[in-house]
Amino acid sequence: MSDFYIYIFHADNLMTEEERLYKSASHYSGLASSAFIKAQTEAGKPFFPSTPHIKFSISHSGDYWACAFGASEVGLDIQQHTACRSRDISKRFFHPEEIGHLEACEYAPETFFEIWTAKESYVKFTGKGLPQGLDTFSVMAPIERAEFRHIPFEDGYSMCICAEKIGKVLVYEEE
Repeated sequence: MSDFYIYIFHADNLMTEEERLYKSASHYSGLASSAFIKAQTEAGKPFFPSTPHIKFSISHSGDYWACAFGASEVGLDIQQHTACRSRDISKRFFHPEEIGHLEACEYAPETFFEIWTAKESYVKFTGKGLPQGLDTFSVMAPIERAEFRHIPFEDGYSMCICAEKIGKVLVYEEE
């Protein structure tokens, strides 16, 4: 079981995305910010080649940028609850089980975005992308070797972390 640390920055923060990432990585690891250089796998998952034991996942939406760190693979997604065509989106991207749940909840925005952030966090966790589509799996049912945890956050936002096993999750909001 791994513990994870989530660092959240408000959009008003004047640092660049890389500065936010390296500052957070430094705080998480105790290493100097200069120890980190971001690279990407062929599938696009970011990683630190010089510190492969530090795993992370980045997400941003609305007024927030966030990054989760841990010792094992992790996926993080944050989404602002925006007006969207949730029925159309769910029919295109969601599993029938998820659509049924949304219909039962009358497409409540909180429910839609909880499902969406779980799906996105899973895709980021695997780091492989999903050429077969987001509708081929349901986050409403257990997924082998994947655990989800929704992180309470500001009204109008949903956030979810995905990893094989999740212990404690500590959240730091930067000024």
